[in-house]
Amino acid sequence: MAAAADKVRGKGLREPWIRCPLLNDANGCSAYAFRPLSCHAYASDDVQACIKTFVLRDKPSIRCPVSYNEVLDATRTVLVAALKVLDRASDLYELNTALAVALNTEDSETRWRDGENIFAGLVTMRVDPGQEAWVTNFAAELAGTL
Repeated sequence: MAAAADKVRGKGLREPWIRCPLLNDANGCSAYAFRPLSCHAYASDDVQACIKTFVLRDKPSIRCPVSYNEVLDATRTVLVAALKVLDRASDLYELNTALAVALNTEDSETRWRDGENIFAGLVTMRVDPGQEAWVTNFAAELAGTL
């Protein structure tokens, strides 16, 4: 995990992909049942496209159903809004570097739930600026229901 995080540290989202550190030796996901939200973005009906992208490291060419991406965007927006309501850091992080921090920080889950930003210092990926106002408004409405 640390080696994968080092390979992507400081790179943008459009940089060349690396092999996912969660893939096991059989190229299956070792954390499928508990995979991060970002992994849910890849719904494909073409296993060969996935193999080309994630195993052979070809240019990403995975087609996702439009409705699936709409649901993913809505889910991500609700998650970010809920984090804002809880006054927690609501930034998005590159998977490898965030996992490396979470796995190498003692009591990371407890510390994060207690409000400590264990990801402070990592490069963040903001919600699309076009959605930022919507997220803020949704968070305000959500807060009013608690």
